[in-house]
Amino acid sequence: MHSRLIASCHLLARSNSHQLGHLAIRTNYHSKRHYSDKSQKVNSPIGTDHRTIGTEQKLFFTHESSPGTPFMLPHGMRIAGKVERVIRDLYQRWSYDEVLTPQVFKADLWKQSGHWDNYRDDMFGVEGFKEMQERAQASNHHSGGCCGDVAHTYDASLSASAKNGEQATMYGLKPMNCPGHCLLYAAQEHSYRDLPIRYAEFSPLHRNEASGALTGLTRVRRFHQDDAHVFCRVDQIYDEIASMLVMLQDAYSLFGFPKFELALSTRPEQFLGELEDWQRAEDSLRHALDASSLPWTLNEADGAFYGPKIDIRLIDAAGKKHQTATIQLDFQLPRRFDLRYMTSDGTSSARPVMIHRAILGSMERFMAILTENLAGRWPFWLSPRQAVILPTSPNDPELLACAHAVRDQLALGLTPGKKSNIRQRHDTTLTDEQRLDILKAYIPSSHLSNDDQKDKAVAQLYEAAKARERRQPHTFHVEVDASIDKLGKRVRRAHVEQVNFTCVIGPEEMRTGKVQVRSRDQYQGDSTGRPELQQNMGTFTVDELRQLFITLDDHHW
Repeated sequence: MHSRLIASCHLLARSNSHQLGHLAIRTNYHSKRHYSDKSQKVNSPIGTDHRTIGTEQKLFFTHESSPGTPFMLPHGMRIAGKVERVIRDLYQRWSYDEVLTPQVFKADLWKQSGHWDNYRDDMFGVEGFKEMQERAQASNHHSGGCCGDVAHTYDASLSASAKNGEQATMYGLKPMNCPGHCLLYAAQEHSYRDLPIRYAEFSPLHRNEASGALTGLTRVRRFHQDDAHVFCRVDQIYDEIASMLVMLQDAYSLFGFPKFELALSTRPEQFLGELEDWQRAEDSLRHALDASSLPWTLNEADGAFYGPKIDIRLIDAAGKKHQTATIQLDFQLPRRFDLRYMTSDGTSSARPVMIHRAILGSMERFMAILTENLAGRWPFWLSPRQAVILPTSPNDPELLACAHAVRDQLALGLTPGKKSNIRQRHDTTLTDEQRLDILKAYIPSSHLSNDDQKDKAVAQLYEAAKARERRQPHTFHVEVDASIDKLGKRVRRAHVEQVNFTCVIGPEEMRTGKVQVRSRDQYQGDSTGRPELQQNMGTFTVDELRQLFITLDDHHW
């Protein structure tokens, strides 16, 4: 390509890691207009890398003592907890029962499910050191030494024991929940009226990924999955798939991924089960996909041998595609575990169809995708740092006590005590128009489609927030920064840490019962065109600010 054809060039990053000196990462555009259209979608591979953001915002870290197993820090756990809460709300809405199954199972179970033969190399074996030592002695390797010496002989002794038919005493960490959920189903008798039965589980899974492939949160050895399995009749497949597609749309749009791709993979040449069941299942999947009004593609003969499937890839703000969710029909495991239900005639039994379903897939990987898609700028409802209180004079004990009282009221809804010296004010000093100006940055335009709705929009939101607060008090993460740094430095630190709201309290605010509020998401440019760190929203009573927090949280803004 001749350089004359390059009209615009965007330098994304530079590094000294290249063997010849410098490495430059750039994107070329064939016109300035094309650059203008596309540059907003191009993220810096360094600036938006979830590992960089995770370190800067203290979300997680990894350590050589446990490769591929991230340590989730308090701020990261707040995000993970809110992501799980979204999925649990969907479970409640769609009648899923959350369960918990063991982490370790005997090898016999993995043989029965087929994982021992087909997935053993990606599993972790588990055995007590006492049993390990006995194996070592029996195989005439090492007979005493320390744990480390015994551990060196484990692989060899395990192989020797396997030859002697002792696999039944071996255990494996579960890489998936399917066999455990089959045991749950088999533990009770079921009638056709009981179906569908929907099990969901968040417990950790372990897979022995190659050490060279481990990367941040995207490729790990220990992870959590929003895993679910539905046991249903063949005639119920359509309704179950349709509901799962609705769940996908609800979850992805809430997290800021309105676009995703669907692909149906059908029966391969070698398959398990009856041809009639396959055809009926595939027809149900097709009808559910058509009814969803979502575009989808067909992958002929690309399904698994045990059932057809729907693969889902979400599309982020930069246009990148990520494989996350899956909907998989399974005719094999119900046969392997001899799962049955009593039919309507009451004299015979039939096998249920098993549907494997995950919306987010690996929670860790989804958090990485979400972090990079938002570039670490968390919306208020998802943010691990929702607000910070900055007393102007941290050394003033009276002002510091006031800051902590405001923190308690904002975070927990607690009424300030007598010692807080902050005046409790429930009167509303803002007009509807002033409230509307504040909320315009958060309310989607569809909520304010015409002038007649504007006067009612904010009042309705605030009244609804107050009603919900009376039923179930909200909690928010609010910190007090009482460090000895100057106020300006603390304000800048809050901006760098992506705190959504910064609240400044001085003697005047303590006297009037109000706080000065700055918002991360409202910016004004100065004469040089450079945005200010944060937009000053003015003064609020603590009660007004808490109602704003409740409104943002309830509407996932």
